[in-house]
Amino acid sequence: MGTRRNFNIFLSYIKDLLSMNSRDSISVQQMVQGIKTTKIIWMKSLELKQQQIKLEKAINYIVVRIVGPLIRSFFYVTESEMYKNRLFFFRKKTWKCLIQFATSKYKNLCHLKKVSAEWVQAKRISGHCLGVSQARFLLKKSGLRTIVNMSKAKQGISINHHLRTLLQVLTFEKQNSPETFGLTVMSVEDIYIQWKTFVSQIKEVNVQKIYFVKVDIEKCFDTINVCLLYSILKNLFTKTNYDIYKYKKLIKRNGLVKTVYFETLTKLPEMNKQKESENNKQSGSNVENIGSYFVSKNVLMEKLRSLLFCNVVKIGKHHYVQTLGIAQGSSLSSILCGAYYGHLDRTVLADIIDNNDFCVRMVDDILFVTQNKLKAKAILKLFLEGFPQFNCKINLMKTCVNFDYIHPVFGKAPVLPENGLLSFCGLGFNTKTLEVFNDFSNYKSIQTKDTISWSMTKNVGLSLKKKMFFYIRLKCLSILFDRDINRIDTITYNLMTVFAVSAVKFHCLVKQLPKKNSISSNPAFLLDIVDSLPRQVMIFISGKMRKFNRNDLTKERNVTTKRYLFPLPLKSVKNICKATFLHKLKQHGHLYSPIIQHLEQCIHGQKFACDLRVLLPKIFKEIQLK
Repeated sequence: MGTRRNFNIFLSYIKDLLSMNSRDSISVQQMVQGIKTTKIIWMKSLELKQQQIKLEKAINYIVVRIVGPLIRSFFYVTESEMYKNRLFFFRKKTWKCLIQFATSKYKNLCHLKKVSAEWVQAKRISGHCLGVSQARFLLKKSGLRTIVNMSKAKQGISINHHLRTLLQVLTFEKQNSPETFGLTVMSVEDIYIQWKTFVSQIKEVNVQKIYFVKVDIEKCFDTINVCLLYSILKNLFTKTNYDIYKYKKLIKRNGLVKTVYFETLTKLPEMNKQKESENNKQSGSNVENIGSYFVSKNVLMEKLRSLLFCNVVKIGKHHYVQTLGIAQGSSLSSILCGAYYGHLDRTVLADIIDNNDFCVRMVDDILFVTQNKLKAKAILKLFLEGFPQFNCKINLMKTCVNFDYIHPVFGKAPVLPENGLLSFCGLGFNTKTLEVFNDFSNYKSIQTKDTISWSMTKNVGLSLKKKMFFYIRLKCLSILFDRDINRIDTITYNLMTVFAVSAVKFHCLVKQLPKKNSISSNPAFLLDIVDSLPRQVMIFISGKMRKFNRNDLTKERNVTTKRYLFPLPLKSVKNICKATFLHKLKQHGHLYSPIIQHLEQCIHGQKFACDLRVLLPKIFKEIQLK
């Protein structure tokens, strides 16, 4: 490196590289910034441009051929469940001791049967095996979680690629016959309309107390009876042959046109009709049919049999066949889980739950809400005692209710604190007012850096802006901003929490900017990002609320779409955004002086419906991000 200074700069980049998250990336061009080639003796005879090229090649060689192999030789690098994207380095001897117990536990839990490589090859040739998936282990709070990677293959195509058409067909059948999947919801947004309907029913009657029951299915993927699941899915297919249509879509965004290819079971006229009903004009997209093909039910069933009865997992150098449960790494895992436990809903719970109750299940999490305390106790008792015919048990430690209940065998169920929110799939439910908040309990004890990932290889400014839009959309859920569910004060509070999380992540991203893209070099660009967030929130939320409430708009032609616009005016949203960012950035005043000055001028003299000096510190404490 020529000098100690150059070497120290290089070491600092290596330190940054090893401190990065699992999905972060950095370019070689960034790793040579600050290194003076004029001080490197063996480069003095080269031209300046050639010096830069040679330095980049040398740095790339050192990182790829020396640093990388050294790390892999001495350490096992893995992610964790609780710390999001953070990487952990374990000495290989230590890791070997850890996985011995985890491997033994996984083999017993999923009834893994050891097979030879020749047996696997014969099954693949005959078409009875889709491929071999590699098992890896992630850290969790207590022990290790086994993850089976089905998205990659050393030879040929991956297992998930084999299952792509089957996933499309199962999704199509779920959309056409949602009752087949029982209480299953596939996303948090699917909860929105059901909760809105339930809240409107409760408001029509005078109810003293609402009873909440939250339970968690223990090892829901690993304990599924595959024979029972197969018999359920056999009756799910309604057609002998399924037509798959190929489309080309032109998307115009930011002045650029991008071509996207996709497949679906929906015909082009029906797709255009759906787009018109959703009033989706913002993307400016055109869809063109470029072909079609069909797949038979028999072919789909054969792929399903291969997945369920010949799922080969490689652990170390040995091959195993899973005989109990389904792999979590499959693209079908969630929808298969929904079909399996949906059958439980229809055969066991249908006689207990009626239209006056609210009950949803997202993968392994179940939330039941009712006006009837006896019914709440009865269903909790049923869950705790399990369903042997489905090999299904409930994890008592993850159970939560808002009333006292003691089971004669399992003991007392955990009770929600008096004024606490009931956490469910990233939402916090107020059990008294039925209002809904963002839930930040998963952020406890983790650093902001662990929750973000981005590429600094090219166009860092645009990457920062896209990341901010992406992160703010993650927290913009329709259920948080509907006036039929939440009061305006609660909606304002939810909006402030969204901007608070964005402000914390904004600061974390800005700190990682290269020196040439620092705050002082371009404060106007960073201000533009902050100024653009309020409009993004309003457009995104309003679009989703119109989409999810389109049935109301269709039934009531005279209902104006204003009812489903964002409940706060743009000026108020902008002021809340600026005040929230100002509170965060003031904590790092020496970095953001020009931005702070501008934000203070913008909100000077503005009136707010709440006392921000009290509310903002409370919100930033609540989100728990460090």
